[in-house]
Amino acid sequence: MAATIGMKVCVLILGVIAMASAVAENVSVPLQSFPFSKVVESRQQVLPEYRLVTGRLSSVGAIVRAEQEKIIKGKVTIVTYEVPRVHSPREVMEHYLSQIADYNANILFRCEGRDCGRSNDWANEIFSERILYGHDRYQYYTVASLSIDEKPYVAVIYSIRRGNQRVYAHLEMVELEESYGDEEGEVGRYLFVPASEISEARALNDKLDSWLSDVRSALQDPQLVIVAYSNQANASELKNLEEARNQGRTMQLYLTRQAVPESSINVVAVGPFAPSALFDEHKVFIRIYAVEAD
Repeated sequence: MAATIGMKVCVLILGVIAMASAVAENVSVPLQSFPFSKVVESRQQVLPEYRLVTGRLSSVGAIVRAEQEKIIKGKVTIVTYEVPRVHSPREVMEHYLSQIADYNANILFRCEGRDCGRSNDWANEIFSERILYGHDRYQYYTVASLSIDEKPYVAVIYSIRRGNQRVYAHLEMVELEESYGDEEGEVGRYLFVPASEISEARALNDKLDSWLSDVRSALQDPQLVIVAYSNQANASELKNLEEARNQGRTMQLYLTRQAVPESSINVVAVGPFAPSALFDEHKVFIRIYAVEAD
């Protein structure tokens, strides 16, 4: 009798495992996986609010924030792969970049290494996948909009090498109801630009292009407010205030080169006169706010 019950339990467990495997096999993304990688987790769900991160992550205490992000909605397919460890996270990212290029993808944001922020924040706060926590210097992140089989998608791709040398690729494909940028919704509240990026014209222009595109699609008559901060320890309050003014004027010039009318740009220099917690990550930076004109 006991043997019969044990056999039934065993059959039941095997059946459940088979069903779970069947579900996992049916969940896939419309991009080819890296050769010889294996699925370690997959799921699919419809989300009315999906947090699309299009900027570097930073954290103050337990609070993790993105320099730029947007809420979108759609059917999300999530797959995490383990890649043979003889390959690097860079190779993995290049594998997927070559694929999305075939679909004329629009890169919304890319970063690598420590420029992305802390891997711990990406793994636990953004992806909720602990196995994605690895070396900050060996992480790569890309988010892009594209169309596959006439369906609009946003692709979120992350690759990482862990401390145990295992390599993982994480894909989140969001199938949208409308093409990215056509959906209704508020533009990201502000664009964060540290002073180190202001001197890098090409990278800054790419960042502004993406954000301004969202602003122009979301607002009928946008007005931009540049708020400049500076709190350098070796400078007086007046020197910091002057530095903030200079950074604000430089950003205003960049924006006019992006076909933003000078009359629609306001510069506010805050300098060091802000909560000290704002300067934990960067000592000199600006925030660009987009508001609707009255």
